[in-house]
Amino acid sequence: MPAKPSGEIKTIQVRVKQKNGDTYIVERQTIYEPEKKRNKILSSKLIAKIPKGSDTPVKTRPKRKNGEKSEALSDGLESSRKRIGMMGILEHIGTTSGIDASLYLSTDTGTADKIISIARYLVATNGQSLPGILTWQFRHPIPYEEGITEDIYHELFREVGLNETLQQSFFAHRCDGLQDKAVLAYDSTTISTYSENQIEARYGFNKSGDGLKTIKLLTLYSTETGQPVAFTKQPGNIPDVVTIQNALKELSALGLGNAEVVTDNGYYSEDNIAKLLEAHFGFVTLVRPTIKWVRAEIDVHKEELNLVSNSSFVVTGISPLMSSSPSKKFSNRKITKFFCAKIAT
Repeated sequence: MPAKPSGEIKTIQVRVKQKNGDTYIVERQTIYEPEKKRNKILSSKLIAKIPKGSDTPVKTRPKRKNGEKSEALSDGLESSRKRIGMMGILEHIGTTSGIDASLYLSTDTGTADKIISIARYLVATNGQSLPGILTWQFRHPIPYEEGITEDIYHELFREVGLNETLQQSFFAHRCDGLQDKAVLAYDSTTISTYSENQIEARYGFNKSGDGLKTIKLLTLYSTETGQPVAFTKQPGNIPDVVTIQNALKELSALGLGNAEVVTDNGYYSEDNIAKLLEAHFGFVTLVRPTIKWVRAEIDVHKEELNLVSNSSFVVTGISPLMSSSPSKKFSNRKITKFFCAKIAT
């Protein structure tokens, strides 16, 4: 005759294999149900795991109770966790970066609220067209509580686009937090445009080869914070060196003088370096030793470069044979000598 079920709750441990190779050790409480002739699981708790390739169980941290917001760390610090939405994250970025504060210092509160509201919409929707903001703002709180309409953003763009004082004031406030010896980077991008209203749109070099007018968009970044500091547009047909000249003038207007030019791979052509020298720039640039005209100069000074004292060096400038006549066009072939500065090691 079969034994009668005791009705007691039993505690057992089972091992559950995971897809990643780990094995979970689970503690279960069960009770036998005679009607269904099977054990019913009352509770299940993960108490340890055996990592893949190991035989030793590792204890897992206990699950936090509902509503528990923080837990003590081993070094006595305390961490907290909080649920937050997309708009809260954008507000945090604007506050922490100082961008919102710079806007409020540069214009009236209403205009600043409109600009911040539209900026958050564009970021949150990944650049969706502006008419979409009419319904989007009903579900997402924005700083401009009166609401953004088509008439409002059209008037805002007209006002901000013509208000050079607002723009330059914003850039100046963004520069206020920079260190005395700040390292700044200019990112230059040439884009095509169909617009007939952009005065910077010119026919010239076009990377896309689509035959359209182009505009040079430049962004000034702080390498310390990674944040943009200023933006500007320049005609698409001006050469690279003129772009640098214009950028230095803009930096000077923002109170950032005595800039030293450091160029990247896109500026080391013989023509660009010659024009930099003709404009009397002090600059640091990177050049490939395999380039024909560079290789020829290295071969000339090979014995000097092989000295132990010059085992580590950077090219800090090139001395040309300048023409005595200022009006005479500078020749790219008059680049004759490298000056190598030893790096302290």
